Amino acid sequence: MTEPRYPNESPEYREARDRLLEEEKALIEQVGRVAELRRQLPPGGRLKEDYQFQWANEGRVGQPVRLSELFGDKPTLLLYNFMYGPGWDKPCLSCTSLMDGFDRTAYQVSQDAAFCGIAKAPAEKINAWARTRGWSQINLVSGFGTNYQADYRCQGKTTKCNCPCCTCSGSGTATSTIFGEPSCRATTSTPSGPTGT
Repeated sequence: MTEPRYPNESPEYREARDRLLEEEKALIEQVGRVAELRRQLPPGGRLKEDYQFQWANEGRVGQPVRLSELFGDKPTLLLYNFMYGPGWDKPCLSCTSLMDGFDRTAYQVSQDAAFCGIAKAPAEKINAWARTRGWSQINLVSGFGTNYQADYRCQGKTTKCNCPCCTCSGSGTATSTIFGEPSCRATTSTPSGPTGT
């Protein structure tokens, strides 16, 4: 046991805290090993198709755009699926928090890769929510009417949605790698209104 570090610590507290510290160190090492395994993944399968989405950004809401066009001049595309179903009153709050951060750090995010947020809700609903959050720096598209979310396990068959990030390289039909296995994907249903796909 180490010496007490804070005023009035009990020996029991310090002993328990030291045990916790060892577990925390082990967890950090495990995270590092998992990250290395992720970096060593071989290329994934080629995209099933060059999906046609709809823009949800202000000024071009509803206009068609192919997945291949989302690359712009970058060799890599990060396509983040945030949980917002067509019948939902509002998106997942955790996803919204992440999207807030993506928008505020868009300059850094887009230095080496293109970034786009996608949801299953219609483009008009995504745009309306983006305006309430002040999202103005990142690309937003709707997958409504496409099979993208179903093909890449971004939504369940009933009321569940998932939030994997699809990393594509090369072009719209190039290799894609999906992060987020079924056992660790988040699922949600909205308490304030209809749920589902």
